[in-house]
Amino acid sequence: MGQWRRWAVTALVAVAAGCGRREGKSARAEKGAAEAAGPEDRAGVDAFWGSWKKAVAAGDGRALWTLTSATDRKAVAEKMKTAAGKLPDSEWRVLAALTGLAEERLRQMTPEMLAEETTVAMLGKLREQPAELAKVEGSEVTGVTFDAERATIRFRLTDGKDLAMVAVREPEGWKADLAATARTGGRR
Repeated sequence: MGQWRRWAVTALVAVAAGCGRREGKSARAEKGAAEAAGPEDRAGVDAFWGSWKKAVAAGDGRALWTLTSATDRKAVAEKMKTAAGKLPDSEWRVLAALTGLAEERLRQMTPEMLAEETTVAMLGKLREQPAELAKVEGSEVTGVTFDAERATIRFRLTDGKDLAMVAVREPEGWKADLAATARTGGRR
């Protein structure tokens, strides 16, 4: 299919797979980093993780979009802007079926709005994978490390798989930095 789908599928896989594999650090290094960050940082990351986990477990694409960093959302909009001008009619029909919105309405949307609606619909497809969602819903944080305005959240799925996600501090609070997570392979 089209370019729009590449990012949405990447995001879907990142969410469903927990955004990468974990690379362990010593407990002492983790403790020092957490102490340097401060308890309010840890509380903010814990609140973010609770919201993220709840949204994934519910297959709530709108909440996941909101919990994704502004940088990631902007990158998706830029890709959508480039792709939208090249989409054949058949792809617009696929987008309409995916989002449940009229094709004409989609064609009139700004790239930002089109990126949001498409990504929300793709992330909403998580509901079709209840077994995977259950693994995330029952997951537990195994550690958090801080590096300036970033945090790496390590967690274990109910199937025992250890994974990690990078979060970044934004004015509204902590958000998932999926691009940074992908660049590091989820390792920290």
